[in-house]
Amino acid sequence: CQTCTSALTNTCVTCIDGYLFLSGNCLPSCPAGYYSNGTVCLACLPPCQNCYDSVNCISCTSGNYLTGSQCNTSCATGMIIINNTYCQYCTGLCVTCLTSNSSYCTSCPATQFLQWGACLNTCADTYFGNSSSGNCEKCQPPCGNCLSPSICLTCFDATLF
Repeated sequence: CQTCTSALTNTCVTCIDGYLFLSGNCLPSCPAGYYSNGTVCLACLPPCQNCYDSVNCISCTSGNYLTGSQCNTSCATGMIIINNTYCQYCTGLCVTCLTSNSSYCTSCPATQFLQWGACLNTCADTYFGNSSSGNCEKCQPPCGNCLSPSICLTCFDATLF
């Protein structure tokens, strides 16, 4: 303490340089759930559980998820919840992805097609890009390659084309 209420109570009123005031005590650093303003430890504001300052969170209270330095009750589109604590963007070109795998796409940008968990500009052989569904769909026999279910580019049996 720099100053105390009395020598008998040992309750601090102010602290010497390098120490932070919290509830009548002088501490070398703030405990979890508090941040320093330079001289005093201040409580993090909910939904922050731990924080850098009054507006930037390090971790969140239960039921909230850290996105950057903010706590939210859900993750934005294109993000998934990791370890029930923070939001992470889906990887690659995914618009949305599996909650268990950030690199396995479940939807793609409008200019691409979804096939086997990936977003592609062009579908694999024997598949066509369905603009309505955004998915790669299998060409129907006798088509080998196609532009749509009814427009064949090649046939499995070359004599049919």
